[in-house]
Amino acid sequence: MGELQKQVRPPPPRPTAPVPGPPLPAQGGSRPAPPSPTAAQALRLYRRALHAIHAKPEEARGELRGMARAEMERGRGADRRNLQHVEYLLRRGWKQVQVLESPSVTSGSLSR
Repeated sequence: MGELQKQVRPPPPRPTAPVPGPPLPAQGGSRPAPPSPTAAQALRLYRRALHAIHAKPEEARGELRGMARAEMERGRGADRRNLQHVEYLLRRGWKQVQVLESPSVTSGSLSR
């Protein structure tokens, strides 16, 4: 009788290019991309407003914080490609923060 030979199949080839799909979540140790210069200015503006609000009487802080947040949310909806409008919103925000930093302001509207 003859010997039976086993047929050995080679393993399937491994893909060389990554498989397309959604991006994988960041692994530990990696840092998120830094904000754009415009986004960094907006964050600085918001932090400055919160700092100014902290110096106000405690009973007015909640209302002022809510108004500051509402202003930032309104600006979030701006078209990022329209740089003139974004710069206008930032200038207006800085003027509002200057008014808010005034010691005579204890409550009120931050808009227009």
